[in-house]
Amino acid sequence: MGQGPPEAFIPPLNGAGPTPEVDLSLVKEEFERCNSDIIDVHLHEAAWFDSADPLLTEMSLSHISRGLMLSVYGPIPSPFSDDPNEFTERMINESNGRIYGLASLNTTIPDWDSNGAVELERLATYLEKKPGFVGGKVAAPHSCLPLNSTMMRDVLRTISQSSSPVLFTHIGTTPFCGPLGNFVFGRPACCGPEFVDPMHLENLIQEFTNTTFILVHAGADFLPPTGENFYGGENAEKSIMLAEMYDNVYLEISAFLDETSQGPQILDKIAQGGLASKTIYGSDVNHFPNALGSYLATALDMFIEAGFDQEERCMIFAGNAIKVFGLEMSGPTMQPMDDNAQEGEGEAETPETDVAMTGLSSSGEIQFHKKATLPAVMVLIWASYGLNLL
Repeated sequence: MGQGPPEAFIPPLNGAGPTPEVDLSLVKEEFERCNSDIIDVHLHEAAWFDSADPLLTEMSLSHISRGLMLSVYGPIPSPFSDDPNEFTERMINESNGRIYGLASLNTTIPDWDSNGAVELERLATYLEKKPGFVGGKVAAPHSCLPLNSTMMRDVLRTISQSSSPVLFTHIGTTPFCGPLGNFVFGRPACCGPEFVDPMHLENLIQEFTNTTFILVHAGADFLPPTGENFYGGENAEKSIMLAEMYDNVYLEISAFLDETSQGPQILDKIAQGGLASKTIYGSDVNHFPNALGSYLATALDMFIEAGFDQEERCMIFAGNAIKVFGLEMSGPTMQPMDDNAQEGEGEAETPETDVAMTGLSSSGEIQFHKKATLPAVMVLIWASYGLNLL
């Protein structure tokens, strides 16, 4: 395939591969204290499952009762499904009420003025597919969608007029800005202020007062401090400020909850601002199996360290998502799992799937559940990052 990915632009991320055994006993206790309901609002399609069962098994092993799957359209097609909204709908229908969806559209198409109506209709159609789809999702830096633009206003108008007026939007940078974006997408993602600074949404927040804005990743930085698009926590501070100022703004805290990263600083500021009631838990780590539980255990430790009390933690883990997305007060009863796996006394068995990801073909390609192949390095990068952080 040519030159490999630029290592300087690949920061260590949670979920980039199967995680080591982790004790989930404290997570289990927290789950029970939160009315047996922990909701992960940031799940993606991935190479290791093509039906809901393997993902549901891992969610149960991790004491996650429900989740939201994101439909992602970007500058290149998904390697895992022919149409992300259709894939999400299938996961919803196979999940017995445990998976909900966030619908999306392709804002990278040429000539939006002429062709945008088709994409807006795609979004509107899935927003009305009930039960299941509970909001709309965009990732501005990946699709180079300016936050304060006619296109974004068109998207928001469609969402605001639906029965699911929630915008779930990436805020902050992404590892795909610069050489890594060139390597994966053929062009870098856009991490200038107009794509990542939440203040560019403020006039839309004021205009679309019936729509809830969820600032995904809470404005965290995902580029090295030496990079030209490193904001030094500025976008996180602005995201927190907007959540303080506006009733219709919430924070989603996926992907950056790591003891060695900016996670503790962002959580401390959320706690100090009294924003537990405006904060929603998500992981963004299910790109490989066995990642959900370890991320959740780390998050719980960090919530306690930041000073969130039991009531506040249960709001973050479930209550706020129930309120914002209009979910049932409690999810379906999960199937009981093996006691050893629940207590962390033995290694949880990886859910069985029909995905062959154990070897390379003679052409250096990796086979996964879709009847197609991609060069192995592309699949691994895609899986490692989520098309990661979308």
